[in-house]
Amino acid sequence: MIAKRESSHIGEVEFFSRSFVSGWAVNKQAPNDPVSILVVKDNQILDEFFPNLFRWDLQQKGYGHGYHGFRFPLSPTFFDGHQHELHFRFSQTGEALSHSPVRLCNIEESRFVPFHTSKLSGHRTLVVAPHADDETFGCGGSIIHHCQNGDSVKVVLMTDGAQGDVTDQHARENYIAIREAEARKACKILGTNDLEFWRCPDRNCAPTKEVVDRLSTLLKTYRPSLIYACSPIEFHPDHQSVATILWRALQQTQISAQVAWYEVNSPFRINTLVDISSVMDQKKRACEAYVSQLENYPNTDFVESLNRYRALSVAGSCQHAEGFLVCDATRIKQDTPEMFVLKQVFPAARLKETQTPLVSIIVRTKNRLTLLRDALSSIATQTYPSIEVIVVNDGGPNVGSVVAEFQKFLPIRTLNHESPRGRSAAANIGLREAKGTYINFLDDDDLLLSNHVEKLAEYLTITGEHFAYSDCEKGHYRWQQKEFELAGEKTPFWGIDFDPEQLRSENYIPMMTAMFSSDLHGRVGFFDESLDALEDWDLWIRMSQECCFHRVPGISAEYRIFGKLM
Repeated sequence: MIAKRESSHIGEVEFFSRSFVSGWAVNKQAPNDPVSILVVKDNQILDEFFPNLFRWDLQQKGYGHGYHGFRFPLSPTFFDGHQHELHFRFSQTGEALSHSPVRLCNIEESRFVPFHTSKLSGHRTLVVAPHADDETFGCGGSIIHHCQNGDSVKVVLMTDGAQGDVTDQHARENYIAIREAEARKACKILGTNDLEFWRCPDRNCAPTKEVVDRLSTLLKTYRPSLIYACSPIEFHPDHQSVATILWRALQQTQISAQVAWYEVNSPFRINTLVDISSVMDQKKRACEAYVSQLENYPNTDFVESLNRYRALSVAGSCQHAEGFLVCDATRIKQDTPEMFVLKQVFPAARLKETQTPLVSIIVRTKNRLTLLRDALSSIATQTYPSIEVIVVNDGGPNVGSVVAEFQKFLPIRTLNHESPRGRSAAANIGLREAKGTYINFLDDDDLLLSNHVEKLAEYLTITGEHFAYSDCEKGHYRWQQKEFELAGEKTPFWGIDFDPEQLRSENYIPMMTAMFSSDLHGRVGFFDESLDALEDWDLWIRMSQECCFHRVPGISAEYRIFGKLM
């Protein structure tokens, strides 16, 4: 058998909105040579372009000089109420970029509920359930599909279920044994015998360090590619706690996986439907294995009704479906359970482009053209579509050549000081020029991860608050052979939840992690130009006297520390 030859052309479509499609593409064998990308629709070539946007992250990975990013603008004709499928392919080889094609459709209903079913089989699967029976109620039909497909399925039942004996007919240990025996029978009907009983106290399953660490260890050793878990919007306290436990464990482990949030007692906004019509009877038999629970509630009827309701938008093709909100674990690392709930409650969490407030990013720079290129590159990769950039050159050499590289991707204005006026003065001239509803600073030696602006701008827009900040990571760099290289591993620079008293004793909010409203700036005023250090700390203290700050946990920026130029 002849082994398939690995292609030298690699690339990825990373994000798309109503404005653009962004990603990167490179020929690994000749990383500094241009590659050509075709945009194809209905087997017709719509366009051809050469990725040439500088990407600091690709340069760090060793892909030549890093000029392999792209932002392909989308025509309004693609948003006419019909579905359009755009394929991004290497013209040299015809190979598709990862995550191509891009499917565009502005049918409003599709933003809230799927109109087709999907298959989630083909994964090494972990099911995390608060109680014995939640695994069957929430995703039992999908477990059956996984087992029929030959997928590995492990089920972890977090609590001992002792509080389910509402009539006190059994001794505690006897009742726990009954529920565990029912779980083994139900999971055997679903098709798996791989169960773990963690016996956290029922109705008191707290997200302690011990249980988070235990789940983190399981994630590292079992290495699931798909994790089923009850959604954070569930009203049962154990369901909420288990969602938080998984959330924190994923943030600790940094594994690559998808998470399928399921519903038991609280239907919510989903993005994936799995057709379980053919296995519904088998799922009902598994539900009926929980005899002790059926004595109290007609759970089988409730579950069947929910699954019948979930077939509403796909009624022409299936009778019963399970609904999930499927997301990548990287999203978990950048977000919080609270944001999950907010985006469920506030439809504005998925903003139309016409509703996205302008964000002004002010970049202070002086004598560091290489670092300025990296900073602007990190802004160019933002997933948020409505950004303006104000570069304030505080008396350094001309930055026009670097800015010109990004002006076709970003609206950039450059303000030059003929002689240095200091950090605070540079910040203030940027503030005076800013037109955005929200303002974010990024000095030339730091970076924003691609979700940073979207994450904070959405939070402020949804909640109506005026100041939000995220977490960042810290990287030390040294000068090696005409470029900076990372020295050691990056480390989390975890933020602290807002405490106005603690803010007076230490500045725990790095400048680039914070976004604030222009209205708040109008009330508080400008930076103190007598300060040429800690000027952000002084401004934060004054702003904290006007409003409450809000931490949105998750790393979305990098604080970079550089060794001396050699």
